[in-house]
Amino acid sequence: MKKDCKNIVPIPPTPCEYGGNCPPAPDCEQIFDLDCVNYTGDPIVCNGEVIVESGESLPVVLTTLVDTICNKTNCELDVQFDFNVGTSKLNFTITGGTQPYLIKPSVVQGPFTGISLSDCATFFFDGPNNCYNPVYSSSAGFNVGVSCVPNKFYVGNGSNKYAGTVRIELVDPFGCSHDFYYTVVIDEEDCNGLP
Repeated sequence: MKKDCKNIVPIPPTPCEYGGNCPPAPDCEQIFDLDCVNYTGDPIVCNGEVIVESGESLPVVLTTLVDTICNKTNCELDVQFDFNVGTSKLNFTITGGTQPYLIKPSVVQGPFTGISLSDCATFFFDGPNNCYNPVYSSSAGFNVGVSCVPNKFYVGNGSNKYAGTVRIELVDPFGCSHDFYYTVVIDEEDCNGLP
């Protein structure tokens, strides 16, 4: 059965149930059934996938957008870490969530840490333990430089080691957020070449 998409005549507003001042009625020249209104814009894309096509009815568009925003599977963030001693870079790759990401790297062990962030690369740098200003980015791969803190080592397996935990605070535009941690351990002989 095909829907009748003729204009619907506006119904005059009813008097306020309890009397008093009524809000002004909207001045609508035409009212249409929502199923009769089609989206005519460019396709709507989320995470590289078209979720709304031009020509779809507004109820379908609204349902798709609500499902996309509220879908908890889109909130599964993950970070893969890799520390490269040769370049003194802690590389991390983000998966899940929705780009652009709000990212804030920092060292979280306070004065007992044996490492510091020496280069925040695409981040704003605020001293040895904090890339203070979160950065929005559409990229999924990042790195921060790591340095050894003089005389902040421990003895492990016969050699001095410098260690510390880096925290990556991560938020996507829909509020999906999580903190990720990676412990960097550097042998003393490898620290000599680091900044």
